[in-house]
Amino acid sequence: MIKRNPNYLLYKTANAYYLLPYGQPVADHKRGIRINPSGAVLWELLEEKKQRQELFEDFCVYYEAEDDKRQEMKKDMDGFLALLLSQGILIEEEEKAVLSGAISRYFKIGIVCIKMTAPKEAFPEEFSPYETEACQADLTIDLKVDMLRTQETGNLLIRNQEIMIFERQEEYLFQFLQSQQLEEGYLSKDGKYASLWYMPPCTETLREEVFHAIRFFYLYTAQLRGCFALHSASVLYDGKAWLFSGYSGAGKSTHVNLWKKLFDTPVLNGDLNLIGFSEGEAVIYGIPWCGTSGISQSARHLLGGIVFLKQAVHNKCVTLATDRKVIMTAQRLISPMWTKELYQKNLAFAEALQEKIAICRLECTKEDEAAQVMQEWIQENEKNRQ
Repeated sequence: MIKRNPNYLLYKTANAYYLLPYGQPVADHKRGIRINPSGAVLWELLEEKKQRQELFEDFCVYYEAEDDKRQEMKKDMDGFLALLLSQGILIEEEEKAVLSGAISRYFKIGIVCIKMTAPKEAFPEEFSPYETEACQADLTIDLKVDMLRTQETGNLLIRNQEIMIFERQEEYLFQFLQSQQLEEGYLSKDGKYASLWYMPPCTETLREEVFHAIRFFYLYTAQLRGCFALHSASVLYDGKAWLFSGYSGAGKSTHVNLWKKLFDTPVLNGDLNLIGFSEGEAVIYGIPWCGTSGISQSARHLLGGIVFLKQAVHNKCVTLATDRKVIMTAQRLISPMWTKELYQKNLAFAEALQEKIAICRLECTKEDEAAQVMQEWIQENEKNRQ
């Protein structure tokens, strides 16, 4: 694939075209070059990175080239590309193929359709309930082997024991610190393209690592499309999903199990719920990521509300002020907040969400009464909203 160096711009003055550097290339004493109009056309055609053949076909279409002119045009194009590549004005990414026998499969998870290309042994089993016919993909993910694309990193955004996330000019770079087979991942800033680089062979360990790594890509793409993930367990009660959230040890698993025991309510997801809006209503979408609970489903449901759990001696529901609803919801979202702009998206979503659903805090024990008190509050709240 060939792409522009993002630190060069096309500039026209007095009917002459120049490719001029800015930023780091200037610090590296790089110089601009003058190009002819055909070179300017090729530069414009590379607004998005392309394979050489794809670029050549677009070049011929632009000039409506006859067959007898194509060979000469190919020679001119290759010479131009060689010049710009040698000076770092264009960049050619080495395309390492996935293992022989790779296939493409499509998965519709919530509002995001994923096209994944990988060896058949590398597909996570958790994705199977979401498989769909080939369609327009929102997010394309390729698994590639062996060599990394680059040794450059970028601006470090996140670092913990498991992962480092860097921001680059056009993409995010992920380094998986505890993975045995995954090396790096790349995600375009428009959320459309991603790649995972791994060391073969395809094993159960690789499938598990791929499953968890793709969650980072998915949540970013979903966030760009208006859906956000809340760390919570959920049940389906009276036709609506109710989400129970709290910090570690708050008892969300215990609480949803009380609901299942007392009211025979299905558990939708044991750890993570994707929330969005559909036709003005708040909804949750089924996703495969569910922590260690092993409980997930693929359907969409109306969202009734969010309940924040707090351990207490007695059971009671506490009404929250609007600002607390917004802040507490935003704090439990695990959609990307790698930058200020991404965090502001989370806050804006939490503010919009609190206008559509019930949000409260349940101070609770681990006894049956906790679920009974909560059920009574929900029934009363739903009656008042009608």
